[in-house]
Amino acid sequence: MQTISDLYKDDVPEDTIFVLEYPTSCKENFGNPAFLVNSTRYLLDDEYRDHDYESNRLEKPHRNLAVLGARVRAYVAEPPSPLLVAHWQRKLGEKVKLRYCELGESAPHVVLFPLQDLPSELHAVDPDVHFNVYSKNFIGEIDCPQATILSEPKLPCVLKVSRSSGGHGTWIIHKMEDFDYWMSCISSTMPNAETVITELVQEVKYSFCCHLYLNKCGQLTWIGVTEKIMDDHNIWIGAVVNLGKQEEWERLLRATTEPVVDALHAKGYFGILGVDVLVDSQGKQYVIDINPRILGSTPLMLASYELQKHGWEVGIFLTGVIIKDATTETLIEKADDVQNGEMIIYSMVKRENAVACQIGVFAKTLAECKAIADAFY
Repeated sequence: MQTISDLYKDDVPEDTIFVLEYPTSCKENFGNPAFLVNSTRYLLDDEYRDHDYESNRLEKPHRNLAVLGARVRAYVAEPPSPLLVAHWQRKLGEKVKLRYCELGESAPHVVLFPLQDLPSELHAVDPDVHFNVYSKNFIGEIDCPQATILSEPKLPCVLKVSRSSGGHGTWIIHKMEDFDYWMSCISSTMPNAETVITELVQEVKYSFCCHLYLNKCGQLTWIGVTEKIMDDHNIWIGAVVNLGKQEEWERLLRATTEPVVDALHAKGYFGILGVDVLVDSQGKQYVIDINPRILGSTPLMLASYELQKHGWEVGIFLTGVIIKDATTETLIEKADDVQNGEMIIYSMVKRENAVACQIGVFAKTLAECKAIADAFY
């Protein structure tokens, strides 16, 4: 299995520290030692996402540990259960080896987003560069196909705060009163947030995420393509990978992503990144987001090639899986016993009378993946 650390091996030294969680700039967490807080610098526009400890510091960071690799170390608030790590090893093999460390040790840190309390020289990517290219306004500087940027709302349109994630902080606007409402909310809760307004892409046929690695020399490694799963509120809740379509989709999307890669390299970014591309019913493509970081669907993408060796061509990644009155032991046993496919529990945290999981399901068809997932919860 190709791991995250394999991708970075020529660009960062051994023992580099990977921080697989976001900081928070939500005011309710200022001064709370249980969180990584950006309160004065590198503000994240995150008022409209979940802020609980379990989601931000355990469930989301743990999901990429299964594919991190042994060459590097991970900083996590709490390590995952040894039972879960053993489950990963059964599914993905000997490359699942974890080493933990403290934040701020004398080594480069690969982060999802710059950390205000981590010295600049310990960021693998210059934090000012990273903060700049993380902005959704950066897309407008790139000569790539994209939705038209509007100086004033022209309905329907899309309103975004510049530094958010997972669809949090993005609103599809159909009425001016909704636009005025959300602009007022942004002004009152995130007064420093930049905003961008774009046209709404109509008749969307595909919503792709292109998984890429950009090395320090500007060379691109094409990892693969997933299709995004969004809920009714345009929030990211999962992804689908179809290994039989990868060559076709790379041919379709590579030319669209190359100007993005060139622009990121010119600014000084290197590492894993995702480029979100919509394709409409006429085949026209639009870059709608750039995520210069390890992605939520990275574990699906990397694990899929390993599980293809077992005959599984399709995979689905799902967040927000809540199983009531369950234990970690019984859920791992249930995942290990799946027939006609394979399931990986990437993360699991205990909630009140329930366990919250993020899972990957792999089988020969998408319908079979969904059937296995439905039977699980």
